[in-house]
Amino acid sequence: VLFKAGSNKKTRGLKVPSGVNVSVAWGPKGSYRKEDLMRYLRRTLPAWTEERVTAKDYRFLMLDVARSHIGDDVIDLAWSRGFLTLYHYGGITGVCQVNDTDLHGPWAKEFLHLEEQAFVARQSIASWDISRDCQDVLDDCIEAHLNVNHSLCVNGHKYTGLSIAPN
Repeated sequence: VLFKAGSNKKTRGLKVPSGVNVSVAWGPKGSYRKEDLMRYLRRTLPAWTEERVTAKDYRFLMLDVARSHIGDDVIDLAWSRGFLTLYHYGGITGVCQVNDTDLHGPWAKEFLHLEEQAFVARQSIASWDISRDCQDVLDDCIEAHLNVNHSLCVNGHKYTGLSIAPN
């Protein structure tokens, strides 16, 4: 979850529940920066173990051409974990990035539902106040993430042509 901020002041006290695969970052323009991506990749890409070497278990890391995704440091980190980096270029993210094609819509619908509930609850206390703090937003982001059926993405890889696996 990325918050638009000029420093970590907004995010440093935020609590992410244990066992949830969610990270928190901030950026002055509301965009991920290279250091955010590198931290995420170090945390999530599995190690290049002897078992994977023996099995020739190479994998693909597909990224769009955001500035934070481009560079030898990204490619080298991915390769050190057995991943070949591929880029898809401008204008096709909404057509072939499975998170966009099959997950963001249901997630956004769930998040908006949670946000509406929060607004109504807040207004019952003070009719003029629908404010939310960063922890409220983060909690709803996580709850929406947990409530969405992520198996939708499995078929999304087939529909977008990113997988040719049978059934």
